[in-house]
Amino acid sequence: MRLIPVTPYSEARFAHFYNGKKYVPAWQIPKIEADPEYASFTRTTTSDSNGRFTFDNVAPGKYFVATQIMWRPKGNLFSEGGALYDIVNVTGKEKKVKFVLTGP
Repeated sequence: MRLIPVTPYSEARFAHFYNGKKYVPAWQIPKIEADPEYASFTRTTTSDSNGRFTFDNVAPGKYFVATQIMWRPKGNLFSEGGALYDIVNVTGKEKKVKFVLTGP
């Protein structure tokens, strides 16, 4: 899981990567190198087996929450799944922010 502040740069990057959608199939995921400064503002974590994850000490603001869920079935040459994201607004008043990332 990645937590990325919404900025003009990250908005342009997501628009290019996702082509106006919130999900990209595995076979369509573009290879885009991240600007090192952009990467420095990105936080990552892993989810548990149920898909739950936590980011501690998140400052108020608007964020992209993005992940890639991919697997390769036995005997298949290509991966299935894809990349998806959503936007969350953290006000600073909530104790926990809960949401569900969904695909197409």
